[in-house]
Amino acid sequence: MRKILTRPRIFALLLTAAFLTTQLAVVGVSGARSMHPAPPPLPSPRIVVLQNISVGAQPTQPTYDRVNHQIYVANYGSGTVSIIRSSTNKVIHNLTVGTHPDRIDFDAATNSLYVLNLGSNSVSVISGVTDKIVQTLHVPATLTPASIYDPANGNVYVISEVSPPSQFVVTEINATTYSLTTIAIGPASSIAYDPASQEVLTANTLTNNLSALSPNSTRATTIPLPSGLGPVTMTYDPFNHEMYVSDSGFSTHGPPGPTGNVSVLSKNNSIVRTIVVGQLPILSTYNPSNHEMYVVNEGFASVSTTPNSTVSVLSAANSVVKTIKLGKGGILATFDPKNDEMYVACALANKTYVINSTTNRVVAKLTTLDNPYGTMFDPANSDLLVIPYGGVGTTLITVISPADTIVTTLSLGSGLPGVAFDPTNRDVYVSNLASGTVSVLR
Repeated sequence: MRKILTRPRIFALLLTAAFLTTQLAVVGVSGARSMHPAPPPLPSPRIVVLQNISVGAQPTQPTYDRVNHQIYVANYGSGTVSIIRSSTNKVIHNLTVGTHPDRIDFDAATNSLYVLNLGSNSVSVISGVTDKIVQTLHVPATLTPASIYDPANGNVYVISEVSPPSQFVVTEINATTYSLTTIAIGPASSIAYDPASQEVLTANTLTNNLSALSPNSTRATTIPLPSGLGPVTMTYDPFNHEMYVSDSGFSTHGPPGPTGNVSVLSKNNSIVRTIVVGQLPILSTYNPSNHEMYVVNEGFASVSTTPNSTVSVLSAANSVVKTIKLGKGGILATFDPKNDEMYVACALANKTYVINSTTNRVVAKLTTLDNPYGTMFDPANSDLLVIPYGGVGTTLITVISPADTIVTTLSLGSGLPGVAFDPTNRDVYVSNLASGTVSVLR
């Protein structure tokens, strides 16, 4: 079985935030598939499973190289990276990298791919020109699946845990020389790039602060946050050029309280507003149609009860303008540019909630199977793909049309899916962790 990171649940979950907010991948989660009754007849599908491509053992997140138009898949169990030529949808190379490759960062400026090998605490650099490994870089201590590409200086930043639970470092990888610079930070749960300040930020849950890294700096600036809370994820608002930091309430003090906070960070690294939201805010999503921020409050599940999730809608003036009630188990909202609606999948309710951006009201509740945790917009046909947790059985992906009707349910391989879209051939690539395959949807 694939290794599960031995961190508190919230910490392990939040290390996947960068994946969820872009291509909707999941790291380090497993579970058995529950049994469901056969779904009712559906309209003729506009998207089908074109083929299943065999790759290595336990494939994680597919990564699209927009320079050479190929798909790179890290195979966690076999220590390889499979390269798929999208014009033929065939594997053209299987490169041996380090132990337990998990995440791949793409650098368009140099057409390079950085593979995080969690088991060997190394980063393999693949040239997108030759499809060969050009460098193997060893980083300090225990590498985590948290990394980011900095477009300001072209470098890649990876996070390592030096001494649990509070000593972490960021290693900056120079994209030209491959030299390494190690910078001390707090116990980071996530990493993000701030376009306004052109800095890399880490959210440090246990020490209740942020670390800000300026380009080519050798020291981090510490930004304190309101007392008693635990920052977990960060979302940038391109309208007001501010960063929104979800403060879950998780810290050394134990479970979260009845409410959480969102701290608003200006480009000069000052907290300009602290907004009270619902319990256990996890991820925020910016809505470009109304310039509002949608904060999904998962709610903390105790032994005796599991509360319903909510969405706190924040205006551009940084105030809560609406609180929307959902089912149980909501984590992430996804914006649909086709109909300007927001979609939130609630895993424990097996439903996906559709929110109208004008009224901020729920306009549809769609039954979606297999404990859905998020959705992905498919630009090829303007559908929403509802991504489940999956498990040891067949993974079921529900497809929702722009009219908010379920048009089909796709049966894929088993295991948690990672998802990527190829704008060249307009295919969707879904990795099947337990099956060792990548499903191609068209």
